[in-house]
Amino acid sequence: MLTQIRRLFGLLLGVTILLIGMGLLSSLLGVRATLAHFPGWQLGMVMSGYFAGFVIGSFICPWLIRSVGHIRTFAGLAAIVASAALAHALAINPWSWLALRLLTGIAMVGLYMVTESWLNATLSREQRVPVFGLYVILTLMAMAAGQLPLLAAPPTGPTLFLIAGMLIVFGLVPVTITRLDQPAAVNSPNLPPWRLVRRAPFAITATFLAGLVTGAFWGMGAAFATRIGLSAAGVGAFVAAVIGGGVVAQLPLGRLSNRLGRRPVLIGSALAGAAFAVLMAASIHGPLWLLLLFAFGFGAMALCLYALAVAHMNDLLEPQEVLSATQGLLLASGGGAAFGPLIAGVMFDAVGARGLPYYQAAVLVLLAAIGILRSFQKVAPSPGEQGEFVPLFMTSQGGLEIAEEIFEDFAQVSEPFDTEQG
Repeated sequence: MLTQIRRLFGLLLGVTILLIGMGLLSSLLGVRATLAHFPGWQLGMVMSGYFAGFVIGSFICPWLIRSVGHIRTFAGLAAIVASAALAHALAINPWSWLALRLLTGIAMVGLYMVTESWLNATLSREQRVPVFGLYVILTLMAMAAGQLPLLAAPPTGPTLFLIAGMLIVFGLVPVTITRLDQPAAVNSPNLPPWRLVRRAPFAITATFLAGLVTGAFWGMGAAFATRIGLSAAGVGAFVAAVIGGGVVAQLPLGRLSNRLGRRPVLIGSALAGAAFAVLMAASIHGPLWLLLLFAFGFGAMALCLYALAVAHMNDLLEPQEVLSATQGLLLASGGGAAFGPLIAGVMFDAVGARGLPYYQAAVLVLLAAIGILRSFQKVAPSPGEQGEFVPLFMTSQGGLEIAEEIFEDFAQVSEPFDTEQG
């Protein structure tokens, strides 16, 4: 495996540097918009633009990759993302920022597609779980590390926008000079079949609701921290604490779901995440360390829900059904993430900064309630009938195809679960 990691070093290094810049940009926009007194609904609209672009790009970028190849696509899209990052500093305006975030979302899903399809083509089946797990952890750690530059300059000037743009451009270098062979073309997602909703209703519902929660965090978490009076360092610490929880908990919760079943762990994680969200709201005027502790717990529970939902869906479907189901999950998670910041922004206007964690807690309780109701309606696969858990976050077609192939390998050597029962 170490040999493969060395081969992939340039690709992983480039993506990591690029995502440090993206982590900085995401938090910076929330802080800067709050200081510019954007109403909550306008800020939510701006942040929703990224995830709307993410969904749109899922249809556009496969064609682009097939047309010009992986390296050219990566270079071109990274240039678009860097230019958009710099353009935010030209005008502090919600409507121009909305257009820039939409463009950034379209380009970023293409960058994820290039990276993840490259991983998929380069690794053997035995290597995919550990190496893709490393990729997920590096991705989240890069987003957390992107909070550090907030200490370098005040958010009111252009300096931090320049740093974000530079980091994104630097991420281009290791990728464009890589010696890796370019992989085959990426599949283009189609509309999900209605059969998916009938066969795995809780999985698709959990994916959508998880998108509502995590999209609200990625879009509005920094604005929440700014509104409750935290300094730039405090904002960075808060965002990093949530992401750090997601990094630490991915594998332990995945392994726990291998032993206890996906649905119980999904329900338990949602309820625990709701409790931590309420505790965050209650601690905004307390010591910073206490807020960060609750933020870490919230991230540990909430940022793992998507991976658990994907694993639950894979356990319920036949291998030949997983590709179309994957396409449905992309739309469900992206749709939820697009609505999340917008709803959170409205809650900001209605009840203040506490509206974000209260909203997230309500959605997580709803997710748990649906899971409990589903437990009385259908039997879930037992731990012995489940596939392999794969660490994931909101990803592209390429990342989900890695999870599919691991699931297919498991299905070839195990007894199939009676999907009519699940």
